[in-house]
Amino acid sequence: HQMRRMHRYRANNITNSMWKDFASSLIDRANQHSVLNQMEAIYKIVTERTRLQAKPFVESLVDYYQLSKDNQRCEMTTSPQQTFIEFFRKMFAAETKTYILVAFAYQLLNTLDGTQKYETELKLQTEYYFNRSAHFEKLMLDHAKKVSRDYWVCNPSVNEHTTFQMNKFIYGYMDIESDLTGTCTGTCNLRLQRGIVAMTNEVQRKCVGLVSHCRTTSDQTFEYCFAKNEEASYMYEYIKNDVIKRGSKEMCSSDINPLQHKHAYTAGFVKCDYCVCECESEDDETHRYLSLLPQMSNIVENKVIVGMKFTKYETKLISLQVKEAPLQPYGYVDETKAEWRDLDPMLLPNTYWDYPGYHIMSGKLRAIRMKKLEGPLHTVLTGIKFIVVNGVPDISIRHTYFNFTSGVMQPEKSYWITETHDDPKPIDYNGLPEPGACATLFPDTKSGQKILFGHNGLGDAGSKVVPFFDSQPVVPDKPLALSGAGILHKGAQNCGGLVAPVVTTLPEQYIVDANIDRPNKP
Repeated sequence: HQMRRMHRYRANNITNSMWKDFASSLIDRANQHSVLNQMEAIYKIVTERTRLQAKPFVESLVDYYQLSKDNQRCEMTTSPQQTFIEFFRKMFAAETKTYILVAFAYQLLNTLDGTQKYETELKLQTEYYFNRSAHFEKLMLDHAKKVSRDYWVCNPSVNEHTTFQMNKFIYGYMDIESDLTGTCTGTCNLRLQRGIVAMTNEVQRKCVGLVSHCRTTSDQTFEYCFAKNEEASYMYEYIKNDVIKRGSKEMCSSDINPLQHKHAYTAGFVKCDYCVCECESEDDETHRYLSLLPQMSNIVENKVIVGMKFTKYETKLISLQVKEAPLQPYGYVDETKAEWRDLDPMLLPNTYWDYPGYHIMSGKLRAIRMKKLEGPLHTVLTGIKFIVVNGVPDISIRHTYFNFTSGVMQPEKSYWITETHDDPKPIDYNGLPEPGACATLFPDTKSGQKILFGHNGLGDAGSKVVPFFDSQPVVPDKPLALSGAGILHKGAQNCGGLVAPVVTTLPEQYIVDANIDRPNKP
């Protein structure tokens, strides 16, 4: 409304009466649409409880940002606390712009009248402006600490573009008992066996690794065909039995992967069964390598980490990848120069055992620890890596001290940190369905919780390794310096879920703490 008036004044020869009319419209108490009245109405909504509100607006806003599986707030593009603070930044901006317009109106009226009769009103509005701004600030600081600083990304859909898995690391497997143990007992009584005896070669594709958890079946008839591509993430295109199943006959091709039929037989007086087992593969084609190389921002060029994601390097090596940007004053970064750091070149050697650059998952080493770490005050996140503690991959982060006001880091004051935990009972996802079967995908583990990878159940021939990895970038918008990071599990009860990155935005103390840059000795 006010802009239309201003346009009309610009388009015509402006007289003093027009200027006076415009100035008066900005501060007219009788007009509910005046800038002055509109801002006061907004202020009351935010700071006071009305008859229509069960609780004060700011408390309702805090409740809105309390995330849960039923309240994920996927529209947020940064942490709940940063979103909360951004709301008040907009309030400060609106209050300031309103004050500028109101002050302009009073000064213009004084000039046009050639008096100072509006000076008292101007001083009163100046006092109101500072009082309301101080009240906004107090509300923000009192409530910001109640809202989480963690940021992770919702999954709009679980598909090949936003997730990946450790292909064929552990899967369902079928073979004749004599080829597994060298004898026939009719019981498939095998708990753990390395290698295959292969007396009969009844089944062409063998488990290269450990065969475990074998069992016999009541229906000793198997129909199956192998995956069309031996490098596929699963063993069987189709298999059907009362215990193990996957796909349909139509997925078999006579010239590529022909349909096969197997049935138990009797050798002398002993029945030789087909066994349903788990294969803990050690084949070169498995994707079970986790990079231990540190992923760091270039602190020499004053760059900080602003986000991260999981990626597969050389299609087999799972690694975190970080996004960096030059640090600027007050925790901001130059987002025009934000870019993903290239992963360090690293090829898988032929003899990979005990190679220090990465961790190899196996049947005995299928755990990973969920962990979220944060550096102390006066530091920003500049590095993250996996370390292996007692055979379990764990998170370590690097923090670097910096000056909040100038935005300058001290590279010589960079330190790696981690945490130790008493091991609670691990969560074993073996046999649970893939993430697409989850009712919801919401963080459901605490920092320090150990989880175990496994296959997604014999109802799908154990063809997928769960949890999956979430490959979506976790980069707050607008990018800012971070104080911490880690990984978490997103899922639901009785569901495989996802392992995903999480980042932590700077604490609320940085907003107005006058002593934030006091000298600090680490």
